[in-house]
Amino acid sequence: MIKSSYMAAANAVLLVLAFGTTLADEPSTDVRTSTQKGTQGERSAKILERIATKIESNLNRVHTWSSEWTLEETLTHPGFGNKTDPFGIPYSISQQGTVHFDADFQSGKMYIEFLPSTEARFVEIASGKPLDSSRMQFGGMYRAVVTPEHLLSCDYGANMVDVEGFPSIPGLRANISRVSYRETTRIRERRPHLFDCRNFFKHFKGGFSYSTYADYLKTYIEKLSDPTLPKDIAVDDIRNLISVTLSKQGEHKLYTVRIRKLDRRTKKEMFVTEIVFDSSVSMNPVSDTSIVLPQRKPFRQTLLHYKKEGGLFIPDVVTVKSWDYNDPDSPVSRESRIFTLQKSTLNQPIPPEAFSTEQFQWEYGDRFCDRIKNTLSVFDGEKLVPAQDFEYNPFKDLRLEALKAAERGN
Repeated sequence: MIKSSYMAAANAVLLVLAFGTTLADEPSTDVRTSTQKGTQGERSAKILERIATKIESNLNRVHTWSSEWTLEETLTHPGFGNKTDPFGIPYSISQQGTVHFDADFQSGKMYIEFLPSTEARFVEIASGKPLDSSRMQFGGMYRAVVTPEHLLSCDYGANMVDVEGFPSIPGLRANISRVSYRETTRIRERRPHLFDCRNFFKHFKGGFSYSTYADYLKTYIEKLSDPTLPKDIAVDDIRNLISVTLSKQGEHKLYTVRIRKLDRRTKKEMFVTEIVFDSSVSMNPVSDTSIVLPQRKPFRQTLLHYKKEGGLFIPDVVTVKSWDYNDPDSPVSRESRIFTLQKSTLNQPIPPEAFSTEQFQWEYGDRFCDRIKNTLSVFDGEKLVPAQDFEYNPFKDLRLEALKAAERGN
């Protein structure tokens, strides 16, 4: 039943894209009408409130979640031909790996680990031929801890450099000494927000901003149910037009919520967000699609399939795709990530060290840059010591001989 609803939602989205409507046995409602006739606005608000309440009743019972996923990741790129992108032609990057999450929803703490299972593959889009990727770094092992206080991260494939703002350490070779960082929570690197299982329960608002689906719907409920709201306020302050449509798939209901975003200055429609909520999975969304207008081409889409565990619904397949907003038909500047759940443990205690730098598994000579305190430390094999007190011993650096052997081979 759950699988069929997932496919039904995908089909419903395709119908919406093709015809701009869905089969409905309840009339759709529109904020422009609701501001003039309070009853329709109230009716829409009540539907959204029921959806939000069901979503919250499920999510609020997810306290901790440890999970392991396989990841299939494909990115396309226009090819700029600069130092970090030497190809100068459109190309794609594909890679597979596993992602591990430890999430404490109540404390707001999160541990993320990505381990690649295949080498990144670079391919020319026009010809399909593989490209020499020896000068490129992409998708290596990655670990991060996100808390309300800070972000800890270690990108093992890229962070082997001199640390900006600090002098180099005598004898220590930056190309084998990895760097971990501590930064403020305002810093949201690419991977923490892409590889965060808590965002599987959230609507992407743009940039690095997410909102739970219940909170996202609540922003419209009060406006819709206010019969005295002037029509201009609905356009100028809310900057959207909203409608709710009901369709049925077997015994369960699919609610499609459409939110059309307007340009504040011209009042023209920019894009529409269409979210399909499924009654068979506690009103959780099974698709979330943003569509460019007037072309009606998707520029971002999330599809979610669910499993029931411990009486709760959790995602077990999450597909996230994005296209170029300005040119959704372009074969470049696209992203696709498919997460498939392999292991899951709900509402069991997670040890505190899961959210500490102990997860980074430092080796001798690895550095830790604290951007909040503006300090640099080095791991001496037992503990972190201030960089100015660290004396490099090449006999302790087990990676040095491997590097020298590789250099001799070249």
